[in-house]
Amino acid sequence: NGFAVEGRLNFEDRIAGCAFFGSNDRKRWFRLTSRLTPAAVRLTRIGVDPEFRKTPFRYLRLRKLTRGLFELSELRLFAFRHENVH
Repeated sequence: NGFAVEGRLNFEDRIAGCAFFGSNDRKRWFRLTSRLTPAAVRLTRIGVDPEFRKTPFRYLRLRKLTRGLFELSELRLFAFRHENVH
């Protein structure tokens, strides 16, 4: 039901300005978080918007929406596993 991110020491600003997206077909992407990631020295949790909390997605994307470099130290997913039966 959320994500946690942490920037690298002395480069915390490189994680700022990102959003999480989810898709099931890799063509249509839905923005899962309404706020952007902050420049985080410590592990910072970002919640998924309520309308998507119970929607399973096959693919996840972390995309930087602001200018600048992207560098991530740690990423954690807080979610439930859903089996994809063919």
